[in-house]
Amino acid sequence: MELDSWASRSQWYQPLLTVEEMSSVLGVKPQSVRQYMSSVPGFPQPVTTSPGRSRCVQAEFYDFAANERPHLRHRIPRLYPLARTHLNPAQLLGAEARYIERQKVVLHYWQPDDDRGPIVTAYPAFHTPLPFDAQAWAQELSAQCAGVSAVVVPSIWPSMIPDPCHPDSVDSDQHLRVAVVQPGRFDAEFDGTVGWLDEFSWSDLANLLRVDVPYWPLGLRDADAMLAWQPEQVFTVAPRIRDDAATANIWRALEDSCSASVEASDVLTRACRHADYQLAADLGLIPGVRRACRPGNEQGLLRAAVPAIADAEPEHPTAGELAGLLHLPADPLHAESARLAGYTVGLWEPVISGVTDLRRERLGPLGQKWLDRLRPATSIQRGEFGYTMVISPLPESDQKIATLWFDPLNKDCWVAQTDARILVTQSPSAPAAQGDVMSVEIGVDVGNAFMADSAGQPWLMPNRTNAEYGIGYNGTAPRNLTRALEELVSDIHSHVSGRTARWVDGREEPAALLDLLVSTTSPLTLSRSELCRLIGSAEGTATKDVPAVETQAAAVKPAQDTNVALPNASPPHVDEAIMFTSDAAGQMVAVDIRQFPEDTPLVRARFHDFDGQIIDHPQWKQLFDNDIHSRQRVGYWQSDDGTVQVSTVWTGVSVEGGNPLIFHTTITGGRFHNATMHYSAATQAHVGHARTVTDMKDNRVPWFLVLR
Repeated sequence: MELDSWASRSQWYQPLLTVEEMSSVLGVKPQSVRQYMSSVPGFPQPVTTSPGRSRCVQAEFYDFAANERPHLRHRIPRLYPLARTHLNPAQLLGAEARYIERQKVVLHYWQPDDDRGPIVTAYPAFHTPLPFDAQAWAQELSAQCAGVSAVVVPSIWPSMIPDPCHPDSVDSDQHLRVAVVQPGRFDAEFDGTVGWLDEFSWSDLANLLRVDVPYWPLGLRDADAMLAWQPEQVFTVAPRIRDDAATANIWRALEDSCSASVEASDVLTRACRHADYQLAADLGLIPGVRRACRPGNEQGLLRAAVPAIADAEPEHPTAGELAGLLHLPADPLHAESARLAGYTVGLWEPVISGVTDLRRERLGPLGQKWLDRLRPATSIQRGEFGYTMVISPLPESDQKIATLWFDPLNKDCWVAQTDARILVTQSPSAPAAQGDVMSVEIGVDVGNAFMADSAGQPWLMPNRTNAEYGIGYNGTAPRNLTRALEELVSDIHSHVSGRTARWVDGREEPAALLDLLVSTTSPLTLSRSELCRLIGSAEGTATKDVPAVETQAAAVKPAQDTNVALPNASPPHVDEAIMFTSDAAGQMVAVDIRQFPEDTPLVRARFHDFDGQIIDHPQWKQLFDNDIHSRQRVGYWQSDDGTVQVSTVWTGVSVEGGNPLIFHTTITGGRFHNATMHYSAATQAHVGHARTVTDMKDNRVPWFLVLR
């Protein structure tokens, strides 16, 4: 059989069909199929693909079924072109928009070059769904689209069907999985659950349509462009992940305030151009920049949109320029969306690295002295865009009663207070501090960390984006604090960088300080001399046996810990028989290879520290052995009624050939039960956890499902 390049990449002409799958389609026992092979003329013959494994070619089987069992024709997959290996391009009949779960979906109607009726390809606005979501959406759309023979919804995951063009199982260019719902295909005796009868790929869709099917990348899924699309057309679209996070909202929020100043308008323009470029780079939309554009253009797949961005990376506005924007009045209709748009790409980070939530009654002496220094914001100051950063995390009821404050010694600091809470913007440095760090005070709550300078003035400890500070357990927060203290003790004006882990003789340095912070409960106060000794700086000498440091206790009732380790468990033993492979949903899971057939693709494990740096197995094991809780929970949240939980955890294990996805956020309970997002860095995990919690509190679709 002569195949063209369209057909050869589809599954129909590969020996993949098992006896069990054929018996399911025919409604007979597997033994009957074996008898047909030897006694029925024209019945497909098995092909030996490896020792002990034989499969049949699907095209031969489905053509036989259509001719010899016409009453079973409805069971033949719609994406298979019956008895046709060469087809003409399909005709695009039109497009329309529908809504599923309040989300917009654009439908493209196609008429393939065969006699089995039109099909629909569906594209959710703003994200590409996971396989199980794609299947559910296709099912719901099939009930709305009368007269079509199938509804196809592309997913974000690679297909489990072998890709002849990219045979490596971890190749990021493998064809994508598509969900297909074919009305009337399944009946009381055939449900398609045997084997891979309901598994399809983008190549199967392209083979039927014989056109470059449009692919809408994350960040460029513009519903208007989708509705207007015609074959071979490519749109230029402003990148965004959702309407309320579009860079245009930054412009709308500050346009009026900048209109009277050429300099301010220029800064605003450059900030928006930089934000667009960074978002496009983060999403892999710029060839050769940061991440590869995947999937790329090839026969059967056309990236139907490109980002509307500058030709080269725009210069990032300086911290001073961004601070100027943050001090301007903002249009309240667009302020929150502008905050989110900038936060998504780290635009505000040179000035605001995060927001710390403090409890008034849990402040120590340094924290209380800092609080006493604050002054009420004036009527003019209260309109500043910077206050949006601290008002936004509050419940709507608290936003109405919150009072706004400023720090007379730190002009680029915005504070909101309620009866019990104090929300303050975090900075990556403390340029107004004087001299040296003379002491630090670590409070009970995560993020409650203050330092005193040589003049005795208190400062909220500088921090990098979403890198929380905390003590009393072996996790990321004590490590963040250890590294920040090492930098700040050396130079109080340091821009906290969050350097990677430094290992000496199997221990993470400075080990003495880290060991103390891990083993000591809060509150804790350390003097400069104690810090220097623990760090081993020139002003002190580090020793292996560091004497216990006195802690300054306060009459504070501990809060329920929201950043603690997982329940106690034994450190995992990774046997040689344990490997990692991809499950049906595309997730990487540990498996026992003795339970799988010989042709299952397997991937060996890699081990990482908390910063994603590759370490050997003994070092990884030491991290667990030194931690009584075995695995580290980056964050945890539970709804008021206890029905929904969000947990973000470090595992330290990834697979060769892929990104080091060593952190993951999982939702338990509710509408999005078991929805999971993976990360390769602690910073991503902290950001992802916070965004997920916010979405759950606001009863929104989790951001990582929206992004896809």
